[in-house]
Formats: sequence, C-alpha cells, structure tokens
Amino acid sequence: QETTAICMAVLKSAWQEISAGAAVVAEDGDDEYFGKRGAQWVRLRHRGTGRTLFFVNHHGPLPINSGGKCGGEITANKLLSVVHDNAVQGDAVVMTGDFNANPSSATFHYLGQRLSRAFGGSRFGGIDSIFTNIGGNPVVSTHNLGQGGSDHDALAVILRL
Repeated sequence: QETTAICMAVLKSAWQEISAGAAVVAEDGDDEYFGKRGAQWVRLRHRGTGRTLFFVNHHGPLPINSGGKCGGEITANKLLSVVHDNAVQGDAVVMTGDFNANPSSATFHYLGQRLSRAFGGSRFGGIDSIFTNIGGNPVVSTHNLGQGGSDHDALAVILRL
C-alpha cells in the first residue's frame, strides 16, 4: 500500500527484523487535500537483550487537528488497530511521527487512552510526537534537534526497554 512522506531506518547490527508492513490510516480533509496518510511499522528483536520492539511511524492528515476526512477518533483507532493487529503481547510499542495533531486534538485524546506521550515538539502546537506503551518512567533523555531545514521539529528520545 502507498504510504507517502514517511520512512524508517534500522541499525541492523543491533536489531533483527521480525516483520514489517504499512497501512493507510487516514485521508486529508478537502480543505488541505494532499492524499491518503499512512502508518508504517516494523517489529524488531534486539540482538543483545532479545527484547522486542514494535515501532510505528505515521504522517497524519490535514488540516491540523482535524483527523482528516474521518476525524481524530477514527484516525487514532486505525493507528491503534495497526498495533493491535501486528504487535505481540509483551512488545514495547513506540509510535512516532508528524501527527498533524497537537495535544488539544481528538487524535491525541484517543491515542492517550492506550499510549503515553514520551516527548513532543513545539512547532504548530506540538504536532510532532513520540508515544509509547512502556510503563514506569522509560524516558532516559529527550532532545529537540530543531528544524534542520524542515518546518517541523526533529525529535530524539532514548527509552529504557
């Protein structure tokens, strides 16, 4: 399936790919239409510890905070369905991206019922975010790396699995 404007990179010396895929989870609203919006995912096993990570990258629909044609609740539910349908119980889940939704949105509200926001940017009210299901206090460090030629924040987070 087409998943535009998103990508991932994996450090293969540290992680072994178990499975991967992609899904269309939203579509832009008519006011700012660029197309369908995807989520890509990869399930990885850490070579050193054997822990598994389910990683999702997403580029959310426009207009900002709208959730696109179907709204924020549906977009969040489709993202969570990607996790439900492809992760395995016990996986650490990390979901990142330009959600085109900030903490005041329905998308955040519904994602927040299952995942915690580990870190977020400041541009456009905080539409760039990293969510996780890792309990306790998993955040080791966070860094907003700035725009780097984009109109978005580049974010870095180290999480303790």
